[in-house]
Amino acid sequence: MIAQAGQDHRGAHGCLPTPRQQLLLRAAAAPPEAARQAWQEWRIGTDFTAVDSASGRLLLWIFHRREELGLSAADSAALEPHYRRAWLRNQVLLNRCAELVGQLQAKGIDCLLLKGIALLTEVYGDEGGRFLEDFDLLVRREQVPQAISALNSLGWLSPHPEELSPEKHGHGFENTEGFSCDVHWHLIWRPHMAVDESPLWAAKRPIRIRDETTFTLSVEHLLLHLCIHGMAWETVPPIKWILDVHLLLQRHGIQWDKVLTEAERRGVTLPLSEALASYDTVLPGEIPLAVDERLKQFPVSPSQQLAYRRLVEKPSISSVLDGMIRDWQEAKTAGQVSADARGVLRFLCRRWRVRTPWRIPGELLKRIRRRWRSVDFIA
Repeated sequence: MIAQAGQDHRGAHGCLPTPRQQLLLRAAAAPPEAARQAWQEWRIGTDFTAVDSASGRLLLWIFHRREELGLSAADSAALEPHYRRAWLRNQVLLNRCAELVGQLQAKGIDCLLLKGIALLTEVYGDEGGRFLEDFDLLVRREQVPQAISALNSLGWLSPHPEELSPEKHGHGFENTEGFSCDVHWHLIWRPHMAVDESPLWAAKRPIRIRDETTFTLSVEHLLLHLCIHGMAWETVPPIKWILDVHLLLQRHGIQWDKVLTEAERRGVTLPLSEALASYDTVLPGEIPLAVDERLKQFPVSPSQQLAYRRLVEKPSISSVLDGMIRDWQEAKTAGQVSADARGVLRFLCRRWRVRTPWRIPGELLKRIRRRWRSVDFIA
C-alpha cells in the first residue's frame, strides 16, 4: 500500500526507515549480539558529522548502549557531547512540562501526557536517551476553551492564533523561552469523524513527572498512537517510533485485542497494519503473527484509504487546495454543510476562523505563502 521502505524521504514517503536507518534501529533495539553486528555494518564508511537528523536522534540511545555494543573510545567520545546536550535540554523540558501540568491541574483541567515526554519518563529510564523537540498534552474536548485561557495566562501563546480551531485535533503553544507544547483534544484526528474519547480517559494510568502526579495513556492506546503518528510524513522521518514501540513492548504486556478493537473503532486499521509490517521488517518476530492475520481481515473503506494517503503523502503547494476540497466533501457527506455556494463559504469561514466571506481570498493566499516557505523543493 505504501512506498517500499528505503525510498528517498524527499519523495513519496517520509516515515519509513531507509536500509541504513534499519541497521541503526537494529543496533539500538536488537539483542546485544545482533545489535553489535548491525552497528559494525552501519559504522563502516559513516561520518558522524554527515548523519541525517532522523539517524542522529537514534544515536542518543546508541550512546546509552555503548558498553553492550562495544563502541570504541573514539566513537563514545564523539557521541557523548550530543547525548549531554540532549540530556540538558530534556531537563528543562521535563521541568517546564511538570510546572505546566501542575498549574493546569490546579485549575481543574485534566491532562494526559503523550508520546515522547511519557516515554522518556516511564520507558527509557535515561533522560538523555531520547530526543525531545517539545512535549504533548491531551485535554478533554469540553475543557479546551478553559485550557487555552489557562495556557495564555501562564505565558504559553499560540504562534498562529488564527489557525486555532476546535474542529482540529490540537494546537501548538510556545513560552517566552521558545519551548513548545502541543495541546491535543483528539488522540488521532480524522476530519469529520466524531470519535468518543471517553474510553481513552477511562483507561488512563498514573505517571510521575518531577514532583507532579498526572496521567498518561493506557499501554494499548499509547502503542496505537505511536504507530499511527509514526506513519505520518515529516521532513525529519519519525523513525524513532520503532525504538519507542520496542521499549514499550519490553516493559509492558500488550493486550492486542484492545489495540485492534480501538484501531477498528477509530478507522485506522490500515495505517496500523502498515506500521506493524514496517516494524517487523526491522525487528522480526516481536509482533504476534495472529495480530497481522487479524488486521488483514478488517475491511478498509475508500474513506479510510483516502485518510491514509493523506497521512503519508508529502505536503505540497497544491495540498492546501486539495485538503480543503477533500474536507469540504467529507463535511458535505456528513451533512454538516450544504452543497451550494453558501455552504462552501460557511465551511471556509468556520475552517479558517474568518468572520466574513470577503476575507477568504486573503486567508487562502496567506496559507499558500506559508506552505510555499515550508515545502522542501529539492528533487
